Amino acid sequence: MKRSILLLSAIAAMTIANAQTFTAGKFNYKVVDTENKYVEITSGDDYDGATSADFVAEVTNEGQTYKVVGVGASAFEWVEFGGDVALPEGFQYIGKLAFNNACGGKFTVPASLTNFVTNAFIQNQFQKFEVSGDNPNFATVSTTQEGCEYVFLTDKTKKRVLVAPGVVYKDASEENYVETVVIPESITEIGACAFNGNPTVTQVTFHNGITYYGDNAFENTWLTSANIPNGNAYFGIALFQGSPDLETVTLGAGIKELTRTMFNQCNSLESITLPEGITKLGKQSLCKTALTSIDLPSTCELIDSSALQWITDLKSIDLKNVKRINAQAMGNMTFL
Repeated sequence: MKRSILLLSAIAAMTIANAQTFTAGKFNYKVVDTENKYVEITSGDDYDGATSADFVAEVTNEGQTYKVVGVGASAFEWVEFGGDVALPEGFQYIGKLAFNNACGGKFTVPASLTNFVTNAFIQNQFQKFEVSGDNPNFATVSTTQEGCEYVFLTDKTKKRVLVAPGVVYKDASEENYVETVVIPESITEIGACAFNGNPTVTQVTFHNGITYYGDNAFENTWLTSANIPNGNAYFGIALFQGSPDLETVTLGAGIKELTRTMFNQCNSLESITLPEGITKLGKQSLCKTALTSIDLPSTCELIDSSALQWITDLKSIDLKNVKRINAQAMGNMTFL
């Protein structure tokens, strides 16, 4: 009897779950609020070629009309859109990894959008961002990079970059694209994941007025060097993690520590300038780099767990001022 009740409960749960998802037009939808009849777009197998026309504010299923209020997690991962993407008014949010690796023309944010997860656009290949002028939360900053218009998606103050475009072509052939970006003086903060996975930019020029670098801001990029003049800025974790072409790094005076996984798995990193004042190398901060020598400042007192692990080419490092070395901080080094 107990087994029968459990089986019936499972069947009922499956029926309810199935009733909460449906397909209308090009996309799949999931009910997220039964009382208000709200749905979000979910992932699907045949989204390539979609355009703005496929995004609608309302959908109907079995005689019931629903309002589309968001884009769910991973909904458009790896999708190659057939042109521009303009979300209709009524869309309120964009979920995690929603447009990860998505490729398209211009992306337009509606006035109704209130938030998106910071990793919603990592590795995106959109060419431009646009925001409805009535949106109270987001804006854009238009710059000129290598003679081309280059538009950042920003917060409303236009001081924090939220997303950089993945690819900006120099001409109609779509064979040449902008590779060098100069952060404008008006921008003072680089938000979390802002350039994460950017497939085209190889050089970014930072100015001294930048005071904030968010988590994962340049993770998995193709930058070849990084010169950060203002060491007094806030530095998030995994800032340049997994950037395979990063070779040289210069950090300005004022920085107190290398944050966790800051340069982890930057396999080509051969040179880093660490200024006086640094007191700590955070966990995995230089793990799996190509450094052959490290000139620690006299102020460095702590090397945290795995900070220098798997630096197999390291030949010299002066530890005389270091007071504490945590577990596996320097594990798997051939010279030890």
